[in-house]
Amino acid sequence: MAIEVLRNQQIRRLAFAGLFSRSATAVVPIAITLSLALEGRSRSAGFVISAYLLTVALSAPPLGRLLDRHNQQVILGVSGGSYVASLLSISILLSQGGSAEWLLITLGLVAGLAYPPLGAVLRPMWRRVADNDSQTRKAHVFDSFTEKASFVIGPLIVALAIGQIVWLPVVAAAVIATSNFYAAYLLIDRSVNEQR
Repeated sequence: MAIEVLRNQQIRRLAFAGLFSRSATAVVPIAITLSLALEGRSRSAGFVISAYLLTVALSAPPLGRLLDRHNQQVILGVSGGSYVASLLSISILLSQGGSAEWLLITLGLVAGLAYPPLGAVLRPMWRRVADNDSQTRKAHVFDSFTEKASFVIGPLIVALAIGQIVWLPVVAAAVIATSNFYAAYLLIDRSVNEQR
């Protein structure tokens, strides 16, 4: 079974880093959409999330190339910091109410461009931390499972955060993204250093 790979400490560390980092992927679009929809701004929600998801998709290949050519920790640090700052900025604007649509769309673009490509970092690391090819294949299966699990966990997190305060889901998403990204960053950094 794929769960057996969790006996390997480094694989376990990377698996949970992947789960943590990917949960923000599912939380952010739902949180922003619900926060704007609760304000009666469904049109704005569509534009902001479209800008966000479009730039996540467009920025993945260039960020992946940067990761291949330069220091991964630096690139993840810069992209993660920019990502979290843009999410917190969206939260602040939503807390004030009536924010300009163009500004929210711009921040959605920035967040998407800065989305930390942790998947591109995690995927090749499985071979380095696995003891053999069989364990590598099982680690890939478990990695796929954690990726899909994040899309179940994310909506549940947002559902728990919904309350009377319209911008609370985005604040929750920003806090989750921050803690998850930096937990994953530290776990990845530790695994990379142990391989040297």
